Amino acid sequence: MGGARWGLTAPSPSTPLLPAAAAASAAEASPSPLSLSVATGPAADPLLQVGPPETVPPPLGPSLDGSGSGGTVKSPVAWNGAVVELGGERGSYAGTGCGDSADVGVANGGADGPASRRVLDWHTFRYTLTVAVLQALALAMVVPVRPKLLLDAVGGSASTAAALTGGLSSLDALVEVISNPLLGHASDLYGRRGVLLLAQMGLIIDFGLIAAFSDQWRVFVVATLVGASTGVFFMTLSTVTADLAVGTGEEASAYGALGAAYGLAFAAGPAIGGAIAAASYPTAPLHTAMAVIALNALFVCWALPETAPSGVRLAARPSASSGQSDWTTSINPLPRLRVLFQSDVLRWLGATVAASGVAAGGLGSILFFYTNVRFGWGPPETGRFISALGVSMIVSQGLLARPLVALLGERPLIVAGFVLDAVHLVMYGLARKGSSMYVALVVATVGYASGPALKGLVARQVGPEEQGALQGGLAALATIVRPAAPLLATGLFGYFNDRGRPGMPMFVMGGLMLVATVVAVKALSHPHLK
Repeated sequence: MGGARWGLTAPSPSTPLLPAAAAASAAEASPSPLSLSVATGPAADPLLQVGPPETVPPPLGPSLDGSGSGGTVKSPVAWNGAVVELGGERGSYAGTGCGDSADVGVANGGADGPASRRVLDWHTFRYTLTVAVLQALALAMVVPVRPKLLLDAVGGSASTAAALTGGLSSLDALVEVISNPLLGHASDLYGRRGVLLLAQMGLIIDFGLIAAFSDQWRVFVVATLVGASTGVFFMTLSTVTADLAVGTGEEASAYGALGAAYGLAFAAGPAIGGAIAAASYPTAPLHTAMAVIALNALFVCWALPETAPSGVRLAARPSASSGQSDWTTSINPLPRLRVLFQSDVLRWLGATVAASGVAAGGLGSILFFYTNVRFGWGPPETGRFISALGVSMIVSQGLLARPLVALLGERPLIVAGFVLDAVHLVMYGLARKGSSMYVALVVATVGYASGPALKGLVARQVGPEEQGALQGGLAALATIVRPAAPLLATGLFGYFNDRGRPGMPMFVMGGLMLVATVVAVKALSHPHLK
């Protein structure tokens, strides 16, 4: 995850609830009741989103764009195919660097006999969950603190700090368009652990720079560049889970456990970070997070085995004829948008995702500054609210989604979710005391439950052979929306805050959600909708 995105974005019903963090991948393996993405913004930017991941069967042969582009995590199935093509041998998960390697059988069988199901290495997966919890906890502790440090660095002007945050968030998103495919390819070529350690080192440097020079706003720019250039930890950890789980029949359990681990960490981390800042000194959460990440890096090095199959590494190498790999095509998101123009239904659904994405992505960029101006909140109060937001997402999408679909039906729930999302944004803008934010959050909790329903509906519009392309197209759309959302929200906040109306951006984002509602109704009433 890059360095600038530290607001928690509440996902709209149209948000393709994708783990990033992610950060952020567009399609994780298998339908699980709970999964959580790490990255801010709606289509690809939420720092915390809960929703069911999906299995995306790729075409035969190695597919690299998902592991590194913020696209689909479709490589594992292709990786198994690559290993089988090399003689049906067992996947050789050769270790690189420190620690041992994991040895997991291939799912597809091969020359040695008929296809056989792999067995999930729960011992290694428990280590993976430990790594996930520690990293997410460290990251979440900084969420309510970093905006306050930036606010102080610019002399206390919320409008200036918000504008700078918007610029940094957009810079972060643009850098990750290039860095994510590069490091995703590197994880295929050289192994997962090396990339995980690189991402941890980048985050330590990111936090260390701000902790040491928190009074210099220019340092935040440098820290953002460092964080964005190496911000692939959660994406790579998701790939590790795919290495272990795909082909075992335990995909749902594995990704459900990973999502629950993220959910618990992000529900507790912001409140912990805010409490540490209040009890000691402003940069204490940064130092604490750095220590946790350093300990986690040692754990990755000595306890987590390498999981990348040797077949992936061979497939990831440049071809002898061209000297280039397919990963180079994944940097440009525009070609992947073609799938969204295949039919009127997909065009309307894509427009729905884009409109709601701008609204939901902007919220995370201004939440701290808005609550600071309106209620005088600092890191402790913001941390508690963000933790409550995380809990509401877990409850809504982990517990309420299925019962509400059964009670209301899929399409009515999706429309109701959009409307409630718009209403809760307007309630944020009307709030005159902190408790009103929590009342609005209760309204949002019901709205969040419609996310899995929309995601499932979108997935039904294409056949299994096109799922990878569809999810890649949604990820490409998210890549385009991500830089725009924070710029719009922070620009509006700066303009209206200087005129004594800091709540106006909330009304504008609520209006965008109503536009998304109208578009969603059009899409849901289309005669060719499946």
